[in-house]
Amino acid sequence: MPRITIKTEALTVNEIEHFLRTFCDRVVAGEQELSDLDSATGDADHGANLSRGMRAVTAMLDEGSKYRTPGTLLKEVGMKIVGTVGGSSGALYGTVFLRLAAVAGEAEAEVQAQTLAKGLTAAAQGIVDRGRARLGDKTMYDAIKPASDAFAEQCQAGGGLSQALQAAALAAEAGARATRNMRARRGKSSYVGDNSIGTVDPGAESMAWLIRCLADATKLAKS
Repeated sequence: MPRITIKTEALTVNEIEHFLRTFCDRVVAGEQELSDLDSATGDADHGANLSRGMRAVTAMLDEGSKYRTPGTLLKEVGMKIVGTVGGSSGALYGTVFLRLAAVAGEAEAEVQAQTLAKGLTAAAQGIVDRGRARLGDKTMYDAIKPASDAFAEQCQAGGGLSQALQAAALAAEAGARATRNMRARRGKSSYVGDNSIGTVDPGAESMAWLIRCLADATKLAKS
């Protein structure tokens, strides 16, 4: 990755927790929306599965502030998701958070923008490693890859953390929308062939929600 020039902004563990709670609330509220998207090509359970995991994450956060650093918190979230979310979504979302945690490190008190750029790149690569996804396969990779690229580009241009995350959110949302015209080539959706065309991929949609929640929570925290 090219050298990144950034403004001095970083995410604290409290800001990461705020983002997580925002995302959990978004998933629970949008459970039916995600399952309706999944019903077109899958088992209609993406919303229910992811919502179950986010409720578990919320309960974990409610137990008290025992997470010393963003890295330890992200690691616990990843492990909780793997243990509570069924199907491929659990493995993929768990991988996203565990890759972010690994890059953040358990000793660092804050996540600098440069570290987050590396973390998002690692998380996107984790989707490739886990699911062998590529751009255009109609998966969550079609949302997280453009987001990680947009974040890095903004940082390289000297943008601040909030600005870069807003760009990442827009890129993720555009990537999710673009899956509507794609033919699924991975997972159970691929079994229905051309019938997968015409519906937004539920994994890409929920991933776009994640990036949007991170961007908006950070914007509020830094304002």
